[in-house]
Amino acid sequence: YLPANIHLLDVSTARDMLFALSSDDPKTLYVYKYYWNGEEKVQSSWSKWTFDDEILSFTVIDDLLFLVMKKDGDHTLCRINLEMVESPGLDFRVHLDKQVRLNGTYDAATERTYWVLPYNDTSDTFTVVRGDNGFEVQNVTKDGNTLSALGDLSNIPCFIGKPYTMRYRFSRWYLKDSQGVAITQGRLQIRTCTLTYSNTGYLALEVRPALRQESLVRTMTGVTIGVSRLGKPSIVSGEKRFLVMSNNNADIDIVNDVLMTQ
Repeated sequence: YLPANIHLLDVSTARDMLFALSSDDPKTLYVYKYYWNGEEKVQSSWSKWTFDDEILSFTVIDDLLFLVMKKDGDHTLCRINLEMVESPGLDFRVHLDKQVRLNGTYDAATERTYWVLPYNDTSDTFTVVRGDNGFEVQNVTKDGNTLSALGDLSNIPCFIGKPYTMRYRFSRWYLKDSQGVAITQGRLQIRTCTLTYSNTGYLALEVRPALRQESLVRTMTGVTIGVSRLGKPSIVSGEKRFLVMSNNNADIDIVNDVLMTQ
């Protein structure tokens, strides 16, 4: 999972996390997350965070991860809060990269609200989320570091940032014998899988059978008759069964690229 030439390591003892950077993959930070319950290690996992910019160096101070990054010849110092921070005014967290919370300025002549980013970023993939109900502001345009949208939203604090995709890939599934040893011989066909979720909105299950490039995508929108309400994002708990129809050599991913989650 890890590339060669790891040249920088640092750890957050407060969050039980270790970070690794490779010169072979300078836009990706590899993360080892562990968790102890008394004398038992109940979690031990690797994941990675992939950025748009090249990482030159990083360090951890308390609950903050600081990164020196480079893009188009410019150097920036970025900060990531490793603590789970709530989104003020909402009962769920808004997940955006380079997220800031801003009040806009309304221009009656153009009938638009304007937000000025406190940093430079040439990308156009920015999103504005209302801080009163959590819905995405539609038809947002970007000119330099200024974003704008039609209507007067100046009295509503908004969350602004870049959407990203979170992906979780299951380990290979095997049947086990009476002694708990995986049975690796023969063929294990998976017809369906059932996910149990809590306080969740949208998610998708992607199934990519072995030796195939395309993925089969099954989605759950979170919208439930009798539970979901108009004017409020749908956050629900329950179970959802997804078709897999492949053997256990398939890559099975849970994918979320929506802005809100509990």
